[in-house]
Amino acid sequence: MQGTRARPAFAHRPRRGARDINFAAFMPFSLAAIVLVLEAIALPGGTAGWAGGMTKAGGWVTLANTVAAGYLATAILLNSTIGRDPLPLWPASAS
Repeated sequence: MQGTRARPAFAHRPRRGARDINFAAFMPFSLAAIVLVLEAIALPGGTAGWAGGMTKAGGWVTLANTVAAGYLATAILLNSTIGRDPLPLWPASAS
C-alpha cells in the first residue's frame, strides 16, 4: 500500500490543552501552584498568627503534592516497565 502512512496514536482527536491530560499528571502541578499561592500569601505576614497558619497549610498541601508526584512517577515507571496498567492514570474522557 504505497502512499499511506500510519497516523500517530494521538491523532484521533484534536488536543484541548490542560483538559486533555490525565488526572494523575494534572494533580501534582495543580497542588504545586496552590502551595506557591499559599506561601506567597503567608510571606508578607511575617510573624503574625495568620501567617503561621498559612505556612502550615502550605506544608500540608506540599505533603499531598509529594504523594501525588510519587504516585505519578511510580505509575509511569510500572506501567511502562510491566506493559500493563497496575496503577491507573485516569485519562481524560473522550467527550
